[in-house]
Amino acid sequence: MAKWKDFEIDRNYIKAETYRSAKIQMPHDSDFDGYYFWHPQTLIWRPSRSTNIELHYHDDFKFRLFQETRDKYGKYKKINWRTVSAQEIISAFENSTEIPEHEGLKPLVHVPPVLEPVECEALDELKDD
Repeated sequence: MAKWKDFEIDRNYIKAETYRSAKIQMPHDSDFDGYYFWHPQTLIWRPSRSTNIELHYHDDFKFRLFQETRDKYGKYKKINWRTVSAQEIISAFENSTEIPEHEGLKPLVHVPPVLEPVECEALDELKDD
């Protein structure tokens, strides 16, 4: 049975989240610049007083990296799949000297804009003097 291990990365590498997984960006100064991977939320630990997160894995773990492009309709399309070992991922993050800027998480669910009232009416007896 494989033993579980973990490594830390900065929280700003998370580019999107769903209930089940987080989309993590690879460092720009690594061989995997422009690639992303999805990691299960159950294998991510977020210490409350740290800017880092811990990604859990085991030695047999394979990470499926991908690049993205947009089609003519603006939808994201995954291209250039690569499968790499956990050691390659760890060395990419450990050898990185950059910390990405926080761009905020991109919601994967449509959030409609807040509606503003067009007109407000109240009965005269309910108005304050």
